[in-house]
Amino acid sequence: MQGDGEVDGLPFYFCARWDSWELDITQPGCDPLDVDDAAMARGEGWRHEEVWPGGPYDAGTMELDDVQRCMDRAVALFRASRPATL
Repeated sequence: MQGDGEVDGLPFYFCARWDSWELDITQPGCDPLDVDDAAMARGEGWRHEEVWPGGPYDAGTMELDDVQRCMDRAVALFRASRPATL
């Protein structure tokens, strides 16, 4: 299961496979597929990853409602991690 788009005007990539899922968000003009530890250390990307309950292959077969809940959770965490703007 994978998808991409924008959140708050920033590109994102969602991926669920094997036993985990992740949401990567980056700056405009950057590819969220390139988010790694170095990009995050430079402040050029953000990632949230969680283990999906069940078997070792269950994340890739999650239902769309589950995808939405995972994305909602990660987006809320992303927004909470950003400094408030006036």
